[in-house]
This record gives sequence, structure tokens and C-alpha cells, in this order.
Amino acid sequence: MQHSREARRASLRVAPGVLRAATSRVPSMDETSLEIRVDRARVGEGVLVVVLAGEVDPSTAGRLRVDLTNALEADQPANVVLDLAEVTFMDSSGVRVILETLHRQQALGGDVSLRNVAASPLRVLEVSGLTGLIRSE
Repeated sequence: MQHSREARRASLRVAPGVLRAATSRVPSMDETSLEIRVDRARVGEGVLVVVLAGEVDPSTAGRLRVDLTNALEADQPANVVLDLAEVTFMDSSGVRVILETLHRQQALGGDVSLRNVAASPLRVLEVSGLTGLIRSE
């Protein structure tokens, strides 16, 4: 178990300054997955765009949290745009990661906005009250 964990960590490491090609696949018990694509094209403008595709649930939220934290620490953008067009499912664990990201950015004087929110995550965001706290593009 320890060996496979270290191998997995090594495979996820990215050298500083290297554009992460873009996808992390996070398998769960039932093979749900989440792809996380980080678009650094607008970092010079202080904006980091993160495109999510797949399911954001307890089995994928941890990886999302880690990848978002790594991208934010590496690029230190003022603003983050989360593109949710390809998210097929989101539960409260995804809402929590978004809320944590919002609080972090606001504490640093920045902001988080949502773009292209698909119907499934939109319902969860509305029920949670997050749509009243976060801007949509």
C-alpha cells in the first residue's frame, strides 16, 4: 500500500514552471471521474481559468481541492474562474471546495466566479445558497 501511494504521488508531481497538461483522472469505487484542466493563458491578466469535467463527489473532491490549491499557489492569480459546463454531477463536497476556494481568494483580495454552469451543478449551488455568494459569468 505504501509503495503504490508513493508511486501515485510521484506520477502526479509537476515540475515548477511547467504547464500542467491538463487532466487529472480520479477513479472512485464505481469509476466516476473528474478531469481538471488548468488554463493559464490569462494568468498575466491575474485570472486563472479551471475547467472541470465529470463528477464532483466525495471520491473526487479531495483531488480537486489539491489541484486547485497547487494551481493557486503556483500562479497566485487575483481571480479564479471555474468553468462547470462539463460537470455532470456535483454534491455538497463540490460546493465545499468552491466555497473554500472563494474564501481563500477573498482573503487575498481576489475573487472566484463561475462560468457555463451546467444544470446538474446549478441546482446544488442554488439549494446551497452559493449562487448568492459567488458571481457567474
